[in-house]
Amino acid sequence: RAFVRRRDPRSAALEAAGAEIFVGDIHDCHHLQAALTDVQRAFRCPPFSPNVLYDASLFAVAAEQTKLECVTLMGARNPHAVHPSIHRRGHWIAQHVYRLMPSVDVIHLTPSFFAFDYFLGLPAVVHFGQLMLPLGDGRNAPPSNEDIARVAAATLANPAPHIGKV
Repeated sequence: RAFVRRRDPRSAALEAAGAEIFVGDIHDCHHLQAALTDVQRAFRCPPFSPNVLYDASLFAVAAEQTKLECVTLMGARNPHAVHPSIHRRGHWIAQHVYRLMPSVDVIHLTPSFFAFDYFLGLPAVVHFGQLMLPLGDGRNAPPSNEDIARVAAATLANPAPHIGKV
């Protein structure tokens, strides 16, 4: 089952691939509960939002109420209690909210930069002739969306070895 905001070509592609489409508001607890009813395992890829704690709490409540067995959660990289970004701190708190769910097993999926992130730097490449990234002397092998999807699907197909891990 795929939870979408509206029917459009993206949801039509999911439906053509065999997904049951649920149209709703991810910020509405009744919609979340309805979407999770009769679902055993879920992959949660929350939208980038300033309401990360509200969204996480709302999903955790819906997951518990619908007796979800396991969830793989897409999170931000480097969440930490004292990270300079309030969004990263919010993700750190959200990870702890999810761990407090008494009956839902949790797997955290936190890839580094996504492959498409490099395209966000194209205007600077055109303007400055350089691809500037905050990697210092480090190296990064950005995963594709398809690779991330394969990992998420594998964790849900066989969650036992991944439960409680990041």
